[in-house]
Amino acid sequence: MSSADQKRMYQTRRKTVDNNAYYKLLGLSRDASESDVKKAYKKMAFKYHPDRPEGDAEKFKEISEAYEVLSDADKRRIYDQYGEEGLNGGGPSPDPFDLFAQMFGGAAGGGGRRPHYGGQEQVLRKTPDVTYAMPVTLEQLYKGFTQRVKHVREKKCTSCDGFGAHRFDPCTRCDGTGIVVETRQMGYTLFQQQSPCPACKGEGCKIPKDALCKACNGKGYTKEEEILTVSVPPGVEDYHTITFPGKASERVQHQTGDVVITLVPSTSSSSSPSQFAHRLSHDLVLDRSITLAEALCGFSFPLRHLDGNSYEVESNDSRAVVRPGDMWILKGMGMPVPANAAVDNKRGKYGDMYIRFNVAFPTALSDIPQDDRIRIKESIANTLPKVEEENVKTPENAGESGSKSIIESVKSWFNSKTGDDENGDNNNTTGSSDSTKKEETKTAEEKVQKKRPGKKSHTLYAQRLSNTESEVLKKRIENEERRSKEREANYKRRGHDDGGNPQCHQQ
Repeated sequence: MSSADQKRMYQTRRKTVDNNAYYKLLGLSRDASESDVKKAYKKMAFKYHPDRPEGDAEKFKEISEAYEVLSDADKRRIYDQYGEEGLNGGGPSPDPFDLFAQMFGGAAGGGGRRPHYGGQEQVLRKTPDVTYAMPVTLEQLYKGFTQRVKHVREKKCTSCDGFGAHRFDPCTRCDGTGIVVETRQMGYTLFQQQSPCPACKGEGCKIPKDALCKACNGKGYTKEEEILTVSVPPGVEDYHTITFPGKASERVQHQTGDVVITLVPSTSSSSSPSQFAHRLSHDLVLDRSITLAEALCGFSFPLRHLDGNSYEVESNDSRAVVRPGDMWILKGMGMPVPANAAVDNKRGKYGDMYIRFNVAFPTALSDIPQDDRIRIKESIANTLPKVEEENVKTPENAGESGSKSIIESVKSWFNSKTGDDENGDNNNTTGSSDSTKKEETKTAEEKVQKKRPGKKSHTLYAQRLSNTESEVLKKRIENEERRSKEREANYKRRGHDDGGNPQCHQQ
């Protein structure tokens, strides 16, 4: 091919090269400066971004390609000479969203309302969780309940997608970055300091007055009232939390937080105080004071249970004597065990109730006639073990009152009986009486309830714990007191005190 033919082909090819398309996309002339290219891209990118109401994904991609070429001096020179064909083989096209993030500063603005489009892998921050305190009584936790509560939250405005406006203009002070750089010179050294742009408050853009969303008055959100149904299963503990995911207030480009409802012990004066001194997970502890006569001759007292029924509590052994500080048990009369409890073998069952007895000794016997006191003394003396010789009346202590002798005899007998139940050793009991006692104890144990109470009133038979079992229970009570204080302290430490944690409003 002659040189003339090559020249004509080259000239023909030059005429068919389109090297103005990118300029037209950005609304620029071919002699536009680098600053003009940057400003034009910001304006067009805001307008056609896919997340905007008037956005156009294809147009946004074309604008990003045009900017990627015209903002690079080498690529622009090739494009001006050979058009898009001259750029073929120059590597993959950049992600248009990454270009946008680089232009508008991925970390600028601190999460304001301005469009903040990073790459697809951008991690969204979560809006704060909303916490409520729901006062509950022990009876409510025993039975379980369902309650409807009113919840008011802020939802993104559907008219402006939560941005507060239908259009944004890049800030001219910071060129849309949301950051201004101040340079200071100290001697021969230059210092640069970055700070949020004061003109746009770090947002990187401004809202034109005619673009303000009228539906939300530029706030970006509207308030909405919602009813949440709280279902509390039977047997859960104090400070148990129930979470409603994604029900907190919404914000643009944020993951929606949760609503967290905490069950706190009720301190209302309208709710009657619980008769139970402690709750040990699924077990209950009841403190009960009885008279000396009941301790010696058998006890019987009414119990209004959390299940709403009334019971009569008696000893499973009519001959048993209650000692001060004794621990007795009512099996299966504690709290219900939830289906998701950690203890597998107790799921769906009930805990136990422990009775901690306090024996009230009389301070004086002045109201009892002398003849009656003598008969009481003789009656008790016939049943109590013999007091040691040194404790018997002597001329030196003959002046002491008869009431003191009774009390001292009772105390001595209590001390002599300590540990007899565990050892099963009683020197005053014959073989035949041992057999009789075992039969009576077995019969009494058979009286202990074997099913959950379904009647309005019947008798419950308590069993005494051994000394070892009592010591273990005392340790459990001490540990639970400590854990209860820790749970309350942790709850308040998280800011859930009475001032910062509103109570649920029942519907």
